Amino acid sequence: MTRFRTALAASAGALALSVTPVALGASGDAPRGCKSFEATLAQHLNAIGDRDLAALEPTVDDSVTLIFPSGRIRDGKEAFMAFHEAWFADLTWRQPVEVIRTNVQGCKTAWVLVDYHYQDLDDAGNVISDSHAMFALTWTFKQGRWVVIADQNTPLAS
Repeated sequence: MTRFRTALAASAGALALSVTPVALGASGDAPRGCKSFEATLAQHLNAIGDRDLAALEPTVDDSVTLIFPSGRIRDGKEAFMAFHEAWFADLTWRQPVEVIRTNVQGCKTAWVLVDYHYQDLDDAGNVISDSHAMFALTWTFKQGRWVVIADQNTPLAS
């Protein structure tokens, strides 16, 4: 997890610099919770790295669409969470990530491009295979919180 946390921490600075400022309301205050995008993104990525279903669940919308690198699709939060529950039960992988780009449009929508390496591990924790890919997360601000509505994975040539 050290590499995951290091990449996430390094990306946090870039994320903070690339986030579009939130439009202020008439009172001069941003809508409550709107500025929580960075924290929610970190929660989502850490939940995956830590295999933490309870932390992942509130970051996902009921209507989420998950597209795997193979093109296979899972629709809905129930299917998304069922996949992650089975995946998290397997302890023979890790997935270091790096946030490449973000685009946040006020309190409406956000898009994040994440570079990752899915790595299968042997019993000693050594990498036995490494698949390079990216995922794009599309977010919406709904009922006072940020949630993922689309998770698109694309394999990259090694």
